Amino acid sequence: MVRPAIVCLQETKVEHLTVDIVRHCPGINLENYFYLPATGTRGGILLAWDETIVGLSNPHPTMNTITALVKPKNGGHWWFTCVYGPQTDMDKVAFMQELVDVRELHAGPWAIMGDFNLLVSPQDKNNDVINRRMIARFRNKANQLEVKEMYLNGRKFTWSNERQRPTMEKIDHVFTTNCWDDAYPAALLTAMGSAVSDHCPLLLDINAYFAYGKRFRFESF
Repeated sequence: MVRPAIVCLQETKVEHLTVDIVRHCPGINLENYFYLPATGTRGGILLAWDETIVGLSNPHPTMNTITALVKPKNGGHWWFTCVYGPQTDMDKVAFMQELVDVRELHAGPWAIMGDFNLLVSPQDKNNDVINRRMIARFRNKANQLEVKEMYLNGRKFTWSNERQRPTMEKIDHVFTTNCWDDAYPAALLTAMGSAVSDHCPLLLDINAYFAYGKRFRFESF
């Protein structure tokens, strides 16, 4: 049973979120939240948190993102951006610049995650129908932002069209800055299962426990 301190949902398709709606979200049971409203039934982001573990403040919504300052009960502050990327190529180009604008307003340790609707590399898709120019553009923006993608444990792809011969892609990503990595060297990103979505949920544990077995050693006598 996973009880996350922060929950971020993309594509809520809800224009006006209320605390009653948030309470009824399966597996959340959180009452503190920010949200980016959907346009009609398209898009929408929910960012909720457990006040007993962490505090979020300074919300900054944009067209495709919502950013907040994370204040753990024990530890330093850092910026968190949750994204839901657009579908069309023209909107994707604007979205990448939007990320640059967000970063310029929020200095310090930063983690950005969500459904980008973008591939980082050709290996993020199970067929050859790939927009390599868009991949190159996205990688250049990541370099400009000075962020690196966290390795995803447990699954190669995060989305499937769930057909008989499925198209599978890794379009859900987590990117962090070097100073965020320095603050959380034991962070671990894993994929989880879901029976209600074509995306697999991602779990980011910032203080993962690694158990190491005893190593066999030769000793000289």
